Order: sequence, then structure tokens, then C-alpha cells
Amino acid sequence: MPCRKTLIVGLSTLALFSSWAFWIGGEDAPTGLEPYTTSVQQVIDLVHAGKTEEAFTTLDSLYSAVVTLRADLRGLRFAGTAQTLFDPSLLPAGTYRVHLITGGVATVEIVDMDGQPLEFLFLLSSGYASTLYTSTGQRILVHVSLCTEPYTILFEKL
Repeated sequence: MPCRKTLIVGLSTLALFSSWAFWIGGEDAPTGLEPYTTSVQQVIDLVHAGKTEEAFTTLDSLYSAVVTLRADLRGLRFAGTAQTLFDPSLLPAGTYRVHLITGGVATVEIVDMDGQPLEFLFLLSSGYASTLYTSTGQRILVHVSLCTEPYTILFEKL
């Protein structure tokens, strides 16, 4: 029973966040959650039917969409196909889970405004990886190199 309550509370939080995100953005809000408009009810139905694994799969997909939309709304989503030093971004103080998704090789590092490396985050050869990064509230540059395929980097504030 505690697992069910946790799942319901988690779903309620996701539903509340998605409503809030679209309210803030109005008509120009990103549409990343539109395919998931029935997902909360679907997960509830799956839990009631005792199909926990299917419920978790749907919930994981919804969570991934929420993380992506949050990064988009905060300007903390970086994507490309070539070596890039992205424009400066203010990374508010806090701890972040940084996600890297690519089909090829990529390295990612955080650089300060003077061009000095702050932290080397990834050397990935295909797939998905995540790591933690703690920001003191500074402006940063995200530097991607050695990339061989398209990539996406998301900063998820924890």
C-alpha cells in the first residue's frame, strides 16, 4: 500500500507540474508534454489492474518528457551535431543531474566565463549517461567536443 500512495503522489506532482508549466508559458509553451495528456490516467489504470511494470514504463516515459521540458523552459537544454562552445548560461545555485544522450562519441565539460575548465562531465561512446554537478550560481559555458553523432545535454535541477 505505501508503494501505491507514493506512486499516486508522484503522479499528482507530475500532473500539477505539467499544468503549471503550460500556464506559465501560455500559448507559446513548448509542446513536449502533449503526447502524454492521458498518461497519468493510464498509469492509474495500470496500477489498479496490478500491472506495475507497465505502469513504471509509462511513468518513466512521462518523467523523461517532464525533465526535457523543464530543461527547455529554463534554457538548460543543449543539442547539436558538431563540436560546440554554447553561449553563456546562468546556472542557478544548486545540484543538477546532467544527462547526455548521443548515438556516438562525445565529451562534455563546463567552462567558466574566462575559459577555464570547471569540470569535465563526460566522455561517452554511444548511448546515455548522467552525472551530478553542483553550481554556485555562476554563468557557464558548455563545451562539447569529439562528437560523432547528434547529442542532447539536459540539466535537471534536483
